[in-house]
Amino acid sequence: MTTSWAHAMNGDLIRAIQSNVGGVLLCYLSAAVFPCLLWMAMRGKSIPGKWFSSVSVTTLLIAIAISIAEWLIRLAF
Repeated sequence: MTTSWAHAMNGDLIRAIQSNVGGVLLCYLSAAVFPCLLWMAMRGKSIPGKWFSSVSVTTLLIAIAISIAEWLIRLAF
């Protein structure tokens, strides 16, 4: 997964996906969530409404499920 993060951060999406699809999703999720988390930390308040938490948790669970599925497939073959 570290390799996929490194490739994703360097903009090499093909190699990142070849390394680990779940890692790419987690990398871009982290990059997308960071500004919101920074804003919340600076203000000391969460974003109004529960949409941010719902979207973040749902996307994180999907990325984890994809990572686990990919690892199981790699172990099987």
